[in-house]
Amino acid sequence: ARDRAVSFAYLHPWWSLAALLAIPAAAGSQVSKLTVDSDMLAFMPRDDSAYTETLALEEVFGSTQLTRILITRDDHPDGVFNPETLALVAEITDWLKSRPEYQTERNSDLRSLSTVNDIRADENGMIVEPFMETPPADRAGALAIRDALQANTAYSGVLASKDGRALSIFVRESDEGAKDRVGYVLDLLAYLDGLRAAGRKEGLYATGRSVIEALFGHYIPLESARMGPMVLVMLSAFLFVSFRTLRGVLIPLAVIACTELWMLGFLAVWGWPVYTVTSILPVLIM
Repeated sequence: ARDRAVSFAYLHPWWSLAALLAIPAAAGSQVSKLTVDSDMLAFMPRDDSAYTETLALEEVFGSTQLTRILITRDDHPDGVFNPETLALVAEITDWLKSRPEYQTERNSDLRSLSTVNDIRADENGMIVEPFMETPPADRAGALAIRDALQANTAYSGVLASKDGRALSIFVRESDEGAKDRVGYVLDLLAYLDGLRAAGRKEGLYATGRSVIEALFGHYIPLESARMGPMVLVMLSAFLFVSFRTLRGVLIPLAVIACTELWMLGFLAVWGWPVYTVTSILPVLIM
């Protein structure tokens, strides 16, 4: 069979050349359908306990796609427990509630000083009331919230740091948000940038599984598009120095281009995504 293939290529060079060009062209037409999967679970073997236990955890407690917004304040003697910063916490919480990409109906989905309850016992039974129903108007009210939070061991060190310099807001991704994780995370980062640009004195940060996966998914294609031309230029220069002819440059580059198109095109045809690790393959092949 190999001899017949070689003989056919030798006797019909133009047909062979046409076939060699047609296959990469067909594969290249599918590259636009290629997807990037930055899901951390994709790196786990399906029979690994970490994978199965994560799925069991999500089935009982809901999605682990949480975003954490961290608010810090170092220049104030009371840290984040001042009326200005607590009003910002309420403002960010209201903004999250207005976004359909987040689940905010239950306290377990949106955990903020504005949403969680302070549950404690007294001589008459149990008291359940919000830590912060409305932002405090003065320092005494802000410190009262700090004291109540620090007295509650379920939230001290979780919603607020024990030194009072940082507060956290946790919010769970909705089904609508999962459809465009990159989009809503970039919107969140732009919103926080807008608060900084407005002169807010607080440090504002976003992290969590949703943010990490979204940024991987956003920057992987951008980095590939940036690195590819750089490697191509360096490779072309190396080939020219080695062979000193245009043909010596174009033929190896054509082979590499066909290989890249075959690989990426067939990945798209088979429905296999590009993962964080495999995203470097096009550059490595060069």
